[in-house]
Amino acid sequence: ALSTFLGDYSMSPEIYATPWFVTLFARHTPTPVTLLLWERLLMDKSLPVFPFVVLAFVVSHKQLLMSSHEDYIPETLSRLSLEDPADLEQLYNQALGYLWNTPASFLHHMDWLCYRSATTSEERRAAIA
Repeated sequence: ALSTFLGDYSMSPEIYATPWFVTLFARHTPTPVTLLLWERLLMDKSLPVFPFVVLAFVVSHKQLLMSSHEDYIPETLSRLSLEDPADLEQLYNQALGYLWNTPASFLHHMDWLCYRSATTSEERRAAIA
């Protein structure tokens, strides 16, 4: 529903998620929360978790986004932030849930597209088990 809603207003992930990927959430997130996120990402370096953090972040703001007037959707997306370390923990756990429930074939394809990596998602999962 959220994907369709954003797509109906021409809000593709390339438009709103690029700054999050480029800055790893540093732009609108307080420094202590940003550093906690970066620490988690570095600790889970064997997992392709960051795209799922972005997904969980957008989903966590679903109600706000879907209640926004169409003229303000781009601005609302650009101002989303992660303010609280407790929210970060919940968001990160949700991202891990998305990751673990994603088919290995999709993760392998994502690895290949994003990283051109020969390491399979199964090998990444085994490395942290």
